[in-house]
Amino acid sequence: MNQCNFIKTDKKRCKAKAIQADSFCFWHSEKMREKRTQAVHDGGKSPKRSYGRDDEIAISNTQDVLKLIEQTINDLRRNKTSTKLATAIGYLSGIALKTIEQSDLAKRLEVLEYAYKIKNESK
Repeated sequence: MNQCNFIKTDKKRCKAKAIQADSFCFWHSEKMREKRTQAVHDGGKSPKRSYGRDDEIAISNTQDVLKLIEQTINDLRRNKTSTKLATAIGYLSGIALKTIEQSDLAKRLEVLEYAYKIKNESK
């Protein structure tokens, strides 16, 4: 199969393969004008894929992160979200979990330091 003979505005040749019995590709062949128009029309009518939920979520504890991960897994299994988005959500969920854990540890440390301070002041 030959390369398309169409010359683009930048003076470079189209790199697509020419269709059979023509010297141009699907997008540049005059023989394919009606099929091209139909393809564009059909593409506009195709069902649109959702790339996630529109509702905002608040993440303030590990249960919120777990809920988000569950939703993402279910959306992915139903083909309602992309693997790219699910991967990003998984990555960001990991960061959220670490942040929540560090925040919890900081609060616990603050309480312990306060208790230690009170104990030492009473001596």
